[in-house]
Amino acid sequence: MTKRVLRAALPLLVLALAVVAFAAMMATREPPARGANGSVQARLVHTEVAQRLPQRITVRATGSVVAADAVMLQPQISGRVVAVHPELEPGAVIEAGEMLVEIEATDFEAALAEAEAQVAQARAELALERGRRDVAQAEFEQFGEGLDVPVNESLALRGPQLESAKANVRRAEAQLQRARANLERTTLRAPFRALVAEPSVDVGALVGPQSQLARLVAVDRYWVRATLPVAHLEHVAIPGFNADAGAKVRIRQAEGDDDASTRRGQVLRLLGDVTPQGRLAQLLVAVPDPLALDVTTQGAPLLLDAFVDVTLEGRDARPLIRLPRAYLRGNDQVWVFVDGQLDIRTVEVVWRAEDHILIDGGLRDGEHVVTSPLSNPVAGLRLRRAEDGDA
Repeated sequence: MTKRVLRAALPLLVLALAVVAFAAMMATREPPARGANGSVQARLVHTEVAQRLPQRITVRATGSVVAADAVMLQPQISGRVVAVHPELEPGAVIEAGEMLVEIEATDFEAALAEAEAQVAQARAELALERGRRDVAQAEFEQFGEGLDVPVNESLALRGPQLESAKANVRRAEAQLQRARANLERTTLRAPFRALVAEPSVDVGALVGPQSQLARLVAVDRYWVRATLPVAHLEHVAIPGFNADAGAKVRIRQAEGDDDASTRRGQVLRLLGDVTPQGRLAQLLVAVPDPLALDVTTQGAPLLLDAFVDVTLEGRDARPLIRLPRAYLRGNDQVWVFVDGQLDIRTVEVVWRAEDHILIDGGLRDGEHVVTSPLSNPVAGLRLRRAEDGDA
């Protein structure tokens, strides 16, 4: 019986508590400020003048630094390593054309000498065969017409033997060319100005075509693989997509926005796929002289595989109103001071950055945007501006 009474009284108890709470809120609510004559006093606010100026949308993205050109140093021949570049160490930069690894050349020098001798012998045999052909030509001209049986002129003039001698010369010359190439391959040189990564060779080691001696990364440029939402691509100049020249890019790999931590690059192309996570578009950004080896290059060296912040310069500037993001209220609304009253405007936001927004429609040039917070803002609320000197 008691439980039934409690269940029946519970809704009434909840309703009574709600009435008490509402009464308490009404009792403690701040009454509107009133003047000496008892009229409602306008609220004091600060405002900022909206200015429609040419604005260039700046797109922010993230990315990682990758090598633009890299090769694995591998010999084309087998042999024993007899010399290694003294700076073939991780992080060293080696100029293009410098010797990196030298393989013992004794066997290849002997093979070259043998190939040269075979060429000389083949050429001598060709000279002898040409002499025999001349003799056969003279004999055929003298006696051939008087023979009663048909004669194959090509055989009589030693044509097959001459062609065989010529083929022997070509074969010997090809072997000579191969022997010279193998001898040159005993010296492995840097194909470009390179950063040494992952060296794994020592003097005395036996190496072959499957041996990986060192990974070399070209230092004339790196790439930054930048990721951003697909919807932001229209604001960035991308060659082959929406522009002839790529957008200018600033790359920051450390906290701060000064020249010491910022590098410059340019959008190279749009990659043809999205990231597996987040389905973000990918841009390839070229950064020249990434290690800042040239004294004229400003900024800190870029490190491979580093995560960086990327700022992409937007396309053509157009007249827009820029406001701090904190001035955007509710669902894309802005508070506007109009003739001493509050006007709540819905605006067209064309860009949202971390600290600001860009507005195209809904707000006119020269209007006063309310920047002060307001409790219970409603359209038509009476306002007075601190900028007018009314304290």
